[in-house]
Amino acid sequence: MNRGKLIDLGCGPGQTTKYLSDCGLTDILGIDISPQMITVAKNINPQLHFDTADILNLKYPDKFFSSAIAFYSIVHFDYGQIKSAFKEIKRVLSDKGQFLFSFHFGNNVVHLDEFLGNQVNIDFYFFETSKITDLLIEIGFEIVNVIEHNRTKMWSIQADVHTFGQKTTTANMGFAIGGVTCPDALIQDRKVK
Repeated sequence: MNRGKLIDLGCGPGQTTKYLSDCGLTDILGIDISPQMITVAKNINPQLHFDTADILNLKYPDKFFSSAIAFYSIVHFDYGQIKSAFKEIKRVLSDKGQFLFSFHFGNNVVHLDEFLGNQVNIDFYFFETSKITDLLIEIGFEIVNVIEHNRTKMWSIQADVHTFGQKTTTANMGFAIGGVTCPDALIQDRKVK
């Protein structure tokens, strides 16, 4: 299956990149700002393509990708950085390009000094859905669908938001990204649009 190149933004060790490849997507690139994560991704999935890159300053040409995903890749950004990231993502997406991403719902910041036995200095931002969708619309995305759901996580009750938009005004309902349809079991609970 090939409906254009997809970029997996903030791919980490490449688990989502591999999942989409296993679903039949043949032209996919996973990127992460961490060279160590890219090394891990390449070691685990040597048959796939990975690159070190910054979501806030993507090194790819305009309209290079047909679709983009970012699962929890924006949770370390504030609203200003998210706006910059969305502008960069829109720049590298082709006309009618699709963008699927997720984040934690709320209006707080969780700071960690320790994680999995290691000392860290990291913030996790929780966002209001309406502010995120307003940013997308301001930048030029059309909101195709938004789903919010609650689940228990390390910070007690956490609400997650999955947002699907595209660069043009042509609506394309559903959760197909790059020609791969995500199973309904992955995204449940309530639709917000």
